[in-house]
Amino acid sequence: MAVYESKKSLKYILADERGSVWSLVLKLALAGLVIGLVISQAGPILWNYFKVRSIANDAMDIGINKFRDSRGNFEATDAAIRKEVEDRGARLVGEVAYIRDTSGHVVSISFTIRNIQRTYLFENISFLAPYTEATHSITRDLTY
Repeated sequence: MAVYESKKSLKYILADERGSVWSLVLKLALAGLVIGLVISQAGPILWNYFKVRSIANDAMDIGINKFRDSRGNFEATDAAIRKEVEDRGARLVGEVAYIRDTSGHVVSISFTIRNIQRTYLFENISFLAPYTEATHSITRDLTY
């Protein structure tokens, strides 16, 4: 009789543990779901900010090279910058600015680009909507 009672008490002790294990598994699954949702919605927004900087730097390199190769042809430089920006999915804000020194020579090029990355939460929750747009202004001197 003593062995039977010990088995019964062991089963009783393990019954309490089963509920806490399922509770832990449920909490971990819920935490994983929330973290996955945040990564899937905020990740592309954060990546967009880095991508816009990369696009601006690449477009500026192409623009400076085109400006030098075309011996200061503004239209060719504008077209090369605009093409690079649009091919990579961003938009040029305004026009490309050519900054001149006192003698009238162009000394630097400047422009601003933007890109909008939409995700479900950031698009449908109004206070998060402004974060979907990433802009970057870049100015670089022409070194002769």
